[in-house]
Amino acid sequence: MIWYRFKIVLFLNILYLTFGYHILFPANASNQNSQTLSSVQNHLYQGEKYLEKADFQRAEAQFVLAIRLMPQGPTALLARVKIGFIYYRQNRFDLARKELNIVLKAAPDNREARDYLQWIQWMLDAENALGSNQFTKARDNFQQVIEMDSTNQYARQQFQLSQARENALSFVQQFNEALASNQIPLAEAHLNQVEKYWKDYPKLEQLRMILTNLKTSAAPSVRTDSATTGITKSSDEQKNRAVLQLKAIEDNSSHDSTRMDSITKTANLPDTTRFSPPATGFQLDNYFWYLLIISILILSGVIGFVLRYLKLKNKKRLIQFEKDVVSDTPVPPVQNAKISPESSLNSSYIGKYEILEELEQGGMGRVVKARHPHFRQPVVIKSLLPEFTNHPVFRQRLLREANILFELDHPNIVRVTDLLQENEQVYIVMQYVDGKNLYQLVQENGPLKPEKAIPLFIQACQALAYLHDHKIIHRDIKPQNMMLLRQDEKIKLVDFGIVKPMTADYGDALTSASRIAGTPNFMSPEQLLNDEIDPRTDIFSLGISLFFVLTGSHPFEGYRIPIMRAILEKESQKLTAINPAFAQSIEKICSKMMARDRDNRYPNVIEVEKALMSSLNH
Repeated sequence: MIWYRFKIVLFLNILYLTFGYHILFPANASNQNSQTLSSVQNHLYQGEKYLEKADFQRAEAQFVLAIRLMPQGPTALLARVKIGFIYYRQNRFDLARKELNIVLKAAPDNREARDYLQWIQWMLDAENALGSNQFTKARDNFQQVIEMDSTNQYARQQFQLSQARENALSFVQQFNEALASNQIPLAEAHLNQVEKYWKDYPKLEQLRMILTNLKTSAAPSVRTDSATTGITKSSDEQKNRAVLQLKAIEDNSSHDSTRMDSITKTANLPDTTRFSPPATGFQLDNYFWYLLIISILILSGVIGFVLRYLKLKNKKRLIQFEKDVVSDTPVPPVQNAKISPESSLNSSYIGKYEILEELEQGGMGRVVKARHPHFRQPVVIKSLLPEFTNHPVFRQRLLREANILFELDHPNIVRVTDLLQENEQVYIVMQYVDGKNLYQLVQENGPLKPEKAIPLFIQACQALAYLHDHKIIHRDIKPQNMMLLRQDEKIKLVDFGIVKPMTADYGDALTSASRIAGTPNFMSPEQLLNDEIDPRTDIFSLGISLFFVLTGSHPFEGYRIPIMRAILEKESQKLTAINPAFAQSIEKICSKMMARDRDNRYPNVIEVEKALMSSLNH
């Protein structure tokens, strides 16, 4: 009996050492155990792989496992964002919004979650519009979803359905007009078009009956004079009755709605992302065993606390790693920073400049449009948000941007005209650029034709050549930072906040060696790997920008982490694969600019400019 009890005690002890620590301390232990973090990373990686293959069930399972291992912290938020995306793709919009709202409650600045919520809203508006026969509105909303999520096949199908039904209703109107003018063959042709675009149109059979009655009454068109008079009178009566029937059909059809119920069905599915730890209680009738288990748990808990204490030295490294996974540009903490007053921005003036409107407010800075009191010309004033005013790194970065731009004088680079300091705040006064950036132009008007896009990028090459001659690397070349002036079709490079001087003339580096700077979707491989960069880094980003402006899509497939992995591991798409009409010369230029090995790119932007001019001449 004693040996039997000893075996049971040994078995329970081993069982707890295997699972008990994770049951007692799921949050703290997972945050401090490097092996658990490695498993979480593996689940996230596998989930991304399944997402790329559109295997949503397996992807969701991997993200669920990641959350179970690490329920708290940025990594869990990242997994929840991915689960929200999966539910969005499965049209389970209520569940998707629930997951994304949890993320935004913990991290209000999570741009990916906000994007997915916007897509979901567009899908819901489109489905509601389609159900209430507002096909134009439905088509526009589905188109917005397709522009942001080009691989959403369901949105494409619904877009085509909306467009087809919109065409069908236009032919119904033409059918009515043809009947009103007694053009029966033309009305029949229009009715055939209605059936082509909308086979299940509710009033199709009634419209065919009306048309058949009119054709029957108009068949014996030539008899005797008296017969002709009688037939004409009978035909007029039939036509009047047909018009009345048609009007009644139109009145009834205006109140019909065929609302789709797929969203409601999927929204009522159970929430599979809520996890509860496995039950640890045992139904024991013998109090001896119950007390023995409690004793073992207490002993193992003491051991667990000791192990946790020994691993505290790794805590900072693990937490920092999680932040780097989730955040593109993490913000270092501000210690003992005094929040400067906002009176200058709440008032109508900054120094001598009259504030006209606020143009933009980002994560660290604010941009307003203002006017000089005497010259009355608009200017742009850039400043830090109050909570970052006294942070030395951000303040020094803003001052360095002003110093660099003040020394630059090029027609394709925005100019700095003044520098102000007021209430411990620094303000950069810059030239006001009246126009839109290339990203906005592509979103509003579609991709640009080569004969229009190439001259703009030749100007960008000239601006970059000027920067590189002054030993400055921009590091953030993208369509959003290339402004096109309204009046003279001239390009202006903007946003020099993270430029990297290649000399010590502008001070020491302001970016930590452990962090990358830039926009991930437009970074070169050496930027993503945090290697040494040179002017060829700007050439890679300029190549992605040219590809986007010409096609409206990114040369590397994916979103955020997948697109970064594609830049590091895969070759870019071909221009001719998207549009065979592109010349081979333009495709070769783009491919060479985006070569993964920088030695295979153009050696400098002057060579890029020559290649673009050559392709333009041909």
